[in-house]
Amino acid sequence: MSPAVFGTLGAGNHFIEVDRVSEVHDQATAAHLQIYPDNVAVQIHCGSRGLGHQICEDYVSRFQKTAQDYGITLPDRELVCVPFDSEDGQEYLRAMACSHAAIDLIPVVMRSRESRSVRACRPMRGTPRLTSRNES
Repeated sequence: MSPAVFGTLGAGNHFIEVDRVSEVHDQATAAHLQIYPDNVAVQIHCGSRGLGHQICEDYVSRFQKTAQDYGITLPDRELVCVPFDSEDGQEYLRAMACSHAAIDLIPVVMRSRESRSVRACRPMRGTPRLTSRNES
């Protein structure tokens, strides 16, 4: 994956949404997250920029050929597997760990860039707390 990909949004259902907080309904949670009326709130949804998909595509193709080597018979050619503790299984696990690292890193880079942009346009009260929940 090219370093140029980090910090970019991609396509599909990935988005960046910039909002202004007009009112706060849960004061305790808002205080904990340092959210105040008139603050700017930014939501980011993105993934691994195709890395996870490519890993799955590569390993599905490979495991379609190697499952039989492990004595595994599957009822459908769309299903694949290898033993978890095999060299193949551990290699796949490491590859997917790389994908999840990208899923963690990409939004961090994006938040850093958007934060600089938003601060340049509108100073915020306090230091905003960034939270993240990634999906893959």
